[in-house]
Amino acid sequence: MGGERALLWSICLVLMLAVVVAIVNYIVILHVKLEFDLSCQQVFWHCEQNDGLAYHRREELIETLERDGFESIVIHAPERGTVSKGERRRFSVTASKPLNRSRAFLESDQVKQKFTFEHFIVGRRIIH
Repeated sequence: MGGERALLWSICLVLMLAVVVAIVNYIVILHVKLEFDLSCQQVFWHCEQNDGLAYHRREELIETLERDGFESIVIHAPERGTVSKGERRRFSVTASKPLNRSRAFLESDQVKQKFTFEHFIVGRRIIH
């Protein structure tokens, strides 16, 4: 009876370990997404206030994301001062980052996870 109990507890511990590893992987991905969104949100606010994105802000965002380990960074945003009052323009940032993902029971592979941030800017100034 004691050996059966030990086997049952071992199986339960292995299953619990697998669940904990999966949860940690998802928490890591969620944390990276939140950092990505925070970096993009700060630049988006600047872009919205200035009716477009200044070149140096674009470069700062690229440097920040590269420092955080992101690759293949693509930014679509209107240039500063080009959004007229009432006009809607798209602001989007796409990047990928290599992360470990669970593939099978207690196995993981490194994959490139794609992250996207997209909002719209509404112009507030009259541009002639």
